[in-house]
Amino acid sequence: MARRAAGRKVYAHARLRRLRREHGMNQVDKARALGISTSYANQIEQSQRPLTAPVLLRIAEVFGVDAEFFSEAAEDRLGAELRAALADEACGVPMPAFEDITEAARDHPEVARALVALHHRYRDAAEQAAALAAPGIDARRAPAEPHDEVRDFFYAHHNRFGPVDDAAEHTAGALGLRPGRAVDPLTARLAERHQITVVQAAAGHSPDARRFDPTTGVPFLSRWLSDGQRAFQLANRLALLEHGSLLDGLAGGAPELTSPESTALARSGLANHFAGALLMPCSAFHGVAEEVRYDIELLSARFGVGFETVCHRLSTLQRTGHHSPRAEFAVALGCELRHAHRLVYAEGVAPDDPRAATPIGLGCRICERRDCPQRARPPARPARHRPRPAHLRAVSRGRTQCHARSRRSHRVTSRITLISPAIGPSLRQGRFDDGGPLDAVGAAQARAAAGALPAAGRVCVSPSVRCRETAAALGLDGGPSGPELAGLDVGRWSGRTLDDVAAAEPEAVARWLTDPGAAPHGGESVRDLCGRVARWLDACGRADGRTLAVVEPEVVRAVVVHVLGAPEEAFWRIDVPPLTATEVSGRSGRWNLRLGRALVADAEPDS
Repeated sequence: MARRAAGRKVYAHARLRRLRREHGMNQVDKARALGISTSYANQIEQSQRPLTAPVLLRIAEVFGVDAEFFSEAAEDRLGAELRAALADEACGVPMPAFEDITEAARDHPEVARALVALHHRYRDAAEQAAALAAPGIDARRAPAEPHDEVRDFFYAHHNRFGPVDDAAEHTAGALGLRPGRAVDPLTARLAERHQITVVQAAAGHSPDARRFDPTTGVPFLSRWLSDGQRAFQLANRLALLEHGSLLDGLAGGAPELTSPESTALARSGLANHFAGALLMPCSAFHGVAEEVRYDIELLSARFGVGFETVCHRLSTLQRTGHHSPRAEFAVALGCELRHAHRLVYAEGVAPDDPRAATPIGLGCRICERRDCPQRARPPARPARHRPRPAHLRAVSRGRTQCHARSRRSHRVTSRITLISPAIGPSLRQGRFDDGGPLDAVGAAQARAAAGALPAAGRVCVSPSVRCRETAAALGLDGGPSGPELAGLDVGRWSGRTLDDVAAAEPEAVARWLTDPGAAPHGGESVRDLCGRVARWLDACGRADGRTLAVVEPEVVRAVVVHVLGAPEEAFWRIDVPPLTATEVSGRSGRWNLRLGRALVADAEPDS
């Protein structure tokens, strides 16, 4: 649908008539209050004259609403819902013209909402009838979906909750929070005021970012959360503890919420609103957003939070005078797998590799998978540990989907975890890799770290023996990759210690360590290594999801140089200890970096 022109005249007679009636006014009273003629007031309510800017400002002053009250967003949504209802084949009549439906939603919103509500009741009744045939399901009553009610609740408030924003900003000031450094103050607040100790969850493959034990009152946070994600979860818990009555008041009296489940879900959503406002206070965040022109990656870096958290905050930035630009809908392209090569978004993806496929279900309402990154609703019932049906498994051939998001909306976000190999004889002795295996200590450490890795859609492994053995000990199922992930080829120096080479060829070593383009050993230069690794990383940036890569230390160095845009001379100033994880997230051309984190407690010498 083409977007409406920015300068379109505002005809809002239905909303203005409702305001007048709510204030107990007739048209003469309204005209007098607004300082306009009675005839002009009548023409406005008959949709014969548009609202001018001075009249809009006067309405905001007289009736206590802001200009957003006349925004077309609610009208567009109601029109879309009315079109969906009338397009249902159960209507049995031809689809009315687009313009007719738009005018009906604009001129008679109450009637349009009644028709939409009737369609929802029909849909619920149809689902209830279908559920009667399902064994073991109580279909005597089909209540409204809690997520649908909560969606309507936030829509009705235009994502604007002033008291929550005010409470969050007051708390942020009291704590003296600074962007990107909120974890320690929030942890201390929970401990000092509420006697709550935050615990890092044990390593495992649980998809849950947080888990709260109601018996002990202890929140467990995933060890794989970034500092920004940890801060958001802590802020959410603080909202529930210190501002529970405020959240209860907003959610408890909402007419859209008809069940305890809906109220609890809305309360959780309001706590998330508080968390976003605490970490990104409205005025400060809006000023920076305007400064960087709403570049989500730059906002993420400035405030130390993730991509999704910034997007969530932008959607809640609804204080008068601090609105973010109106959001555009994401666009997805779907095709059969055999046509994937024709899409630019398929570059860097291996369609024939089963590991590159994303498992899909029959729909969020009935799918049991809890680890789906695209889930829009919670699982219909708790997932049971049993083999997944064939239709829920990854699809590698036949009909599947190749999704692509528009460049104007949400872009592909890749997460790449680079794992350096465990300790072995060559690393202990400071020798250039000679193709030797891990030693017993290194293999044991890798096996101990097997549960500390997140689930991933792709696994890549450098072709060296020590990287392959590390991957196997970590329980990663991935064959060796091509030459793009090979370690630095040092030619005739392979297997020798740096001290030995420096004693025999001091000038060659000095030139090699200072000139990235030099390759006195007859192998590969640092510049060539950085170039091929950068090409591999940018190819990964065109694929959504997470990649685990067990690679040589020099590959990690090359990634860091590329991500930071650092000069190649910085290559040798980057230390990469054995069995550490370096995380890169974002996309080609705009990466965020989290430097090496040990997968095991025992520290070994740096490589």
